[in-house]
Amino acid sequence: DFSESNTNLTLYTINEPWLYSVLWCSGVSSVSSDAPHILNKVPYPIWLMRPDKYCLMWVSADLISFAVVIGIFIFQKYRMSGMRSYNPEQIMLSAAVRRSSRDINVMKEKLIFSG
Repeated sequence: DFSESNTNLTLYTINEPWLYSVLWCSGVSSVSSDAPHILNKVPYPIWLMRPDKYCLMWVSADLISFAVVIGIFIFQKYRMSGMRSYNPEQIMLSAAVRRSSRDINVMKEKLIFSG
């Protein structure tokens, strides 16, 4: 938002190289520091993690997420296997309190003709 309106932002007292690197990668235009002699030695952003380990971390996170989603689908399939067939009308009618056969017929007609 600041770059679109040509507004410069200066963050004050950034003294650590790692924080300077994070801000550099975030696109901060300038920083102020009590230790410019330390930050002057930082020619490029510091990676806190080697790129191959970073990639391994993200691939692992993706695989774990995939396994969780598949596990949820398997659990749902197992849970739904107790029902012979998925019939929304049966589920709705069995969950309702006992009603007269006339009320049930009216509900069936509404279901059939509403779709």
